Amino acid sequence: MAAEATGVALLGISAMQAAYMQQLVNRVLGIISVLLSLIFVVFLIRSIERENKRKTELEDANEEINKRKNQLQRMSVELDKSNTQLRELDNAKSEFISIASHQLRTPLSVIKGYVSMLWKVLMVNWIKLNKMFWIKYLSTMKGW
Repeated sequence: MAAEATGVALLGISAMQAAYMQQLVNRVLGIISVLLSLIFVVFLIRSIERENKRKTELEDANEEINKRKNQLQRMSVELDKSNTQLRELDNAKSEFISIASHQLRTPLSVIKGYVSMLWKVLMVNWIKLNKMFWIKYLSTMKGW
């Protein structure tokens, strides 16, 4: 805004000088000076407008970057919480499997022991029965 006001003031001063000049050559030079000043002021104003537009775009981009940064920070915190929960669940699962495995192994060991004892008893009895059968069978065969 200040550049525009300064440009307009320069144009006004140049125009007044050109208007009060007595000689034609000086008036023509004054008008050329006013036109050059006008062109300079127009370019200056456009340059300032472009700079202001870029500044606004940069501020908007910076604001967007800050929003995304905050969003990423929130997501990071949520991920940390989720990772902590997953580790806790994994530890609980491992502990459960360890306890369940122990609780299942203990009765199975007892059952295995009883089955082993029963098997030995059955095998001893089977051998005795088998021996008695063959003895009886062979004794009946002698009389043939």
